[in-house]
Amino acid sequence: AECLTELIIMAKRIPQEAGLGGGSADAAAVMLAIRDLCSLEVSDEELAQLSKQVGADVPFCVMSQASVVKGIGEILEPLKMNCDFDVLLLKPDKGVSTKECFESINFETCVHPDVMEVKRCLEENDFAGLAKCVSNTLEQPACELVPEIKNARQYLIDCGFEVVCMSGSGSTMFALTRKPELIEKVLNDPNYKNWFRVKCKILEKVQ
Repeated sequence: AECLTELIIMAKRIPQEAGLGGGSADAAAVMLAIRDLCSLEVSDEELAQLSKQVGADVPFCVMSQASVVKGIGEILEPLKMNCDFDVLLLKPDKGVSTKECFESINFETCVHPDVMEVKRCLEENDFAGLAKCVSNTLEQPACELVPEIKNARQYLIDCGFEVVCMSGSGSTMFALTRKPELIEKVLNDPNYKNWFRVKCKILEKVQ
């Protein structure tokens, strides 16, 4: 496009091999920026479908709202978030290769989360129920590749977080709570000062 006359430079704040969709989010941000800067008449929905050619997680990042994702990432079913909580991200020093993680899945022993139950809990404000249904199929192989993930999980559970699970293909763990003091405890723990630690908040829709 004629409006693009300079290189695009992005400052990344999400670590690599973290399982946080950093690359997909970057791709979505660039596509949205090009659409807006060049005044292209393309809706978010149209851009999301186009973005699946870039990566499976990019459509979700383009839409930037809580959704049940199906297919290879191109089928998005938005859900209404009625469950409020704070989020802590905790990533060990070592990351996880997405390729190696997927190749290491044992389909006979891996956990298959009940996605629709998670959806129900989020829509019906059943925070207690989330602890019983949130899980990640990739956590088992990721823990075999990076044992520190198990340590991070147990640490967060011992701290009292109600929901603890690995994000994406790892190695970041996310912990959900309605007790802000738990997050402050982890952020100020000197034993984990070299780990990636961030407090987050769920947004209904990023504008």
